[in-house]
Amino acid sequence: MKKSLFIMLIITALMISGCQANSETKTVEFTDDLGRTVTLPANIERVAPSGNPSQILLFTLAPDKMVGWASKPRKYQAKYIAEKYQKLPEFGAFYGKKGNLNLEELMAANAQLVVDFGERKKGIEEQLDQLQAKIGVPIIFIEGDIDRMGQAYRHLGKVLDVTEKAEKLAKFCEGTINYATEKSALVKTPLSVYLGDGDLGYEAISASNIHGRVIQLVGADNVAKLEGNLTSYLSTAHLPIKMRSQTPLFKN
Repeated sequence: MKKSLFIMLIITALMISGCQANSETKTVEFTDDLGRTVTLPANIERVAPSGNPSQILLFTLAPDKMVGWASKPRKYQAKYIAEKYQKLPEFGAFYGKKGNLNLEELMAANAQLVVDFGERKKGIEEQLDQLQAKIGVPIIFIEGDIDRMGQAYRHLGKVLDVTEKAEKLAKFCEGTINYATEKSALVKTPLSVYLGDGDLGYEAISASNIHGRVIQLVGADNVAKLEGNLTSYLSTAHLPIKMRSQTPLFKN
């Protein structure tokens, strides 16, 4: 009797172990906003951001799934963030002018997925494919733009199985944008605004940049009419005369 019971316990343990292994190795196919088909774990609990925009998206949607920061919160931000999240490791941004990825830190975080969120740029498909092959972790791209924030939350919400929260955030974004659009239509004489970045505020954020487009959204005029959607250095000599006397410059 004891021998039969022992055998039954062993069989049961093996069955449970097999089910767990199958759950952990099960995968799904996901098509990101670049049209790339990426194989993902069916159950994702550990996610890494590729940079600052993606860590904001992840932290607002699924903070408990984040394994680290591209850039740790600054002191003035920390008071709004629980201590357990502040203690997460920092592994840098994947690319761009602030690209400083620490591959060892990222690998130590044991992420199941990396999320890249932002504007679609030329050659980004090849970049992500190369990075994915290098780190051995799937990377998906979620396109980010003012008018696409709701869609971005819903898309990522499905991947991370947090659709209910994603829908709430999506509706909030869409409601805010609609409100701003309605109010900006009432503006008769738009204010001229310069939005700058960097220590001195001389890195102009152009009107076509996702951050710069916020100015148009609220009914103002972005004076940085630059080609492309990236931040570019701008001397005060390039500003309209009526704005050169403003010190300090507005900063992002």
